[in-house]
Amino acid sequence: MGIEEIGVKRKAQIPEYTNPKKAGQSERFQESLMQNLKSQEEDNVAAETEGSTSPGGRKSGVSMTGTMARIRVNEAAGREAVRTAEVRNMSYEESDNIEIAVTEGYTLKGKLEGSHVYVEAKYDDGRQEAYQVDTGKVQEQTTYRIEQFALETAESVTG
Repeated sequence: MGIEEIGVKRKAQIPEYTNPKKAGQSERFQESLMQNLKSQEEDNVAAETEGSTSPGGRKSGVSMTGTMARIRVNEAAGREAVRTAEVRNMSYEESDNIEIAVTEGYTLKGKLEGSHVYVEAKYDDGRQEAYQVDTGKVQEQTTYRIEQFALETAESVTG
């Protein structure tokens, strides 16, 4: 009795792969990617030279897009009521006030410390920022989320 090959198709029965990789496609993609990165880098350098730094480490005079613009601190408020602080990685238990904005992509934690409120912001991309807000210098009708949150924190503690 001999050995039989079962289920083996001849080469003629196997169809050729109909979508072969186009020559040079990966090289064009890589070139395009490098051009985009270079363009982004040039834009960042231009933004650094045009605007001055705001309390959040962002450049004033540069418009922000997306959801992060809602909690941006303006430069004037930074000189008056808001100063940057060192991030303490405060736990939820230590906080006097917490706001988790899932759809906007950030979490705010606040703690009243005398006449100031320490505000810590953590973003979905992993960035963390911290501020000391002098609530006595914040305008009642402020439109900046960090200042609003500081006022809410102070009000919730002092009630």
